[in-house]
Amino acid sequence: MDIITQLFQKVDGVAASAIQQIYQSLSQGLLPVFTIALTIYVTYWGYEMIYGRAPLTAGAFIWRIVRIALIYSLAFGWSDFSTIVVGTFTRGADGVASAVCTGVGGSNCGTPETSVSSTLSTLLTNALNAGKTIASSGGWGAAIGLSLLAIVLMIATIIFIAIAILYVLVGKIALFLLLGLAPLFIAMALFDFSSALFTGWLRTCAQYALVPVIVYGILGFLLTLMNQTIANLAGVTDISSAMTYVAPFLVLCVVGSAMLPMSLTIAASIAGGHSLAGVDYSAATLGRRMGFGMAWQGLSIGGAFLGGAALRQLGLRSAGGNAAAGQNTVQSGAGGGVRSDPAAEQVMGALIGARAADLREINRRNNEEK
Repeated sequence: MDIITQLFQKVDGVAASAIQQIYQSLSQGLLPVFTIALTIYVTYWGYEMIYGRAPLTAGAFIWRIVRIALIYSLAFGWSDFSTIVVGTFTRGADGVASAVCTGVGGSNCGTPETSVSSTLSTLLTNALNAGKTIASSGGWGAAIGLSLLAIVLMIATIIFIAIAILYVLVGKIALFLLLGLAPLFIAMALFDFSSALFTGWLRTCAQYALVPVIVYGILGFLLTLMNQTIANLAGVTDISSAMTYVAPFLVLCVVGSAMLPMSLTIAASIAGGHSLAGVDYSAATLGRRMGFGMAWQGLSIGGAFLGGAALRQLGLRSAGGNAAAGQNTVQSGAGGGVRSDPAAEQVMGALIGARAADLREINRRNNEEK
C-alpha cells in the first residue's frame, strides 16, 4: 500500500472516532439547555393556540410534532445521526466521486481514495523515474541542461501532488469538524429566529462534502493524461527531445495547480454559499457599506436639530465627500469609491422635508401669535 493511500485511510479512521466523541460530548452538555428551550417552545405554542394565534389544523400540528422528534433524534441520538447525516455526507459523496472517476477514464475507481491515491503515487513514481532517465540521457554537453530539466520536472510534480492532497484533506477535515458540531446547530432549528444558523451549517456541510468530489473529478482527468505523457521516455537523447516529452507534462502540472483551488469556489457556488475567492472584495464592500450606513445613521439622528444645508453638509462629510457651495454636485472624499445611494438620498430628502415642514409650522404659529 502506497503512502498516500495510508494517509487518506488514517485521516478517515481518526476522523470517524473524533466525530463520535465530539458529537457525544457536545450533545450531553447541550441536553439540559435543549430541554428548557423545548419546554418554553411547547408552552408558547400552547399559548398561541389558546388565543388563536397558531393554526389548529391537523397538518400544522403533525408537522410541529414531527419536527421536534427529528430535531431531538438527530441532535441527541448518535445512531440515527450516524446513519442519516454522516452516511449521506460521506458515503454519498464517495459514490458520486467514484462515478466521476469512472466517467473521466480513471482506473481502479472502486473507492475514490484508492483510485486517486494510487494514481497520485503512480504519477510520483513515473516522475521520479522520468527525472532519472532525463538526467542520465545525452552526452556530457547536454548533462547540465537535462539535469536542470529533471529537477524542474520533479519539483513541479511534488507541488502538484501536494496541492491535490491538500484540497482532498481540506474537504474531509472541514466536513468532519462540522459533523462533530452538529448537535449545536441541529438544536437551533427548533426556533425560527435561530434556524438560519442551522441552514448555514447544512449548506456549509454540503459545500465541503462536494470539495473532494470536484477534486477527484479534476484529478481523474488530469492524472490519466499526465501518466500517459511521461510513461515512455526512451526516446530522450538531448534537451530538445526531452522538452518534447516534458513540456506537455509541465503544462498539465500548471493547469492542475491552477484548477484545484477552484474546487472551493465551485463547491461554494453549487451549495449556495459565497465564493472564497471573493473574500477580499466582499470585506472591502462591507466596510464601505458600513461606513456609509453609519454616516446616514448619524444623519438621521441629527435631522431633528439641523437645517437642510447643515444636514446635507454633515452627511457628506461623514461619508467622506465634499459638497460645493451653491452647487448640486457631490465629489468623493479621501476615502474614494463612495457613490450616491438612491435609497439614502430618499431618506435625506424625507428628513429635509420633515424639517422644512416643522419650520413652516413654527413660522405659522409665530405669525398667529403676532
